Amino acid sequence: MEASLKDCTTLEQRAVIRFLNAEGIQTSPICQRMKKIYVQKWTNYMFLRSQRSAGKVLLTIFWDVDGPICLDFLSSRQRMNSDLYCDILVNKLKPGIRNKRRGKLSKGVLFLHDNARPHTSCKTVSTIIKLGFEVLEHPAYSPDLAASDYFLFGLLKKELKGKRFDSDEDVQKVVQDFFHTLPKSAYKEGIYKLPERWRRCIESQDSPQEGSIDRTPILQAAQNLTVSWSDTCPVATESTVHRLEYH
Repeated sequence: MEASLKDCTTLEQRAVIRFLNAEGIQTSPICQRMKKIYVQKWTNYMFLRSQRSAGKVLLTIFWDVDGPICLDFLSSRQRMNSDLYCDILVNKLKPGIRNKRRGKLSKGVLFLHDNARPHTSCKTVSTIIKLGFEVLEHPAYSPDLAASDYFLFGLLKKELKGKRFDSDEDVQKVVQDFFHTLPKSAYKEGIYKLPERWRRCIESQDSPQEGSIDRTPILQAAQNLTVSWSDTCPVATESTVHRLEYH
């Protein structure tokens, strides 16, 4: 009997604790009794019990060749939707461009975001038109053509790798510090890789198979909009929502 008890799995140990809790017995005396029997397996169980669930923060970032314009964070209890996204565009992004990129609003904003539902809803489309932004079309299912995905967040993941955080606020501070200390040349590099990626994609595009997406028309239209980009005045803004998980 003793051998079979010592071979008891962690899931079975948990079941015993829940059963006795349901009978009104406190966890502490149960643990003391089980500890005498399970020894090493008990240690593993306690380790699993002590692990906290991963925290999650949703980051929305708007950036251009000069760096971050606007960062917004949502907790894991919140979800991005059209109302929230439009509120960020109107009350955070537009003032951010006005204050941090003086003169750019009057010259025009080329705006790029992916095809997530909050980005393509009727309310969002109407809001972007009212703001006067010109949208760079983004082919569906193309993270390889979103500068945040292929460039910016790769750098962020390297920065966060191996670090542990105690709260959402700790994560937010590290992320903000990272983006604000990243050299301006890095943002410029990320944005200017985009037309080259479009070009390579167009050149390598074979005749699309039945049911597949032909990205060429969208990319050619995007190239036409950005043909006048120069070192002094690319007025492009990249928007991405990214889920950060931490322990």
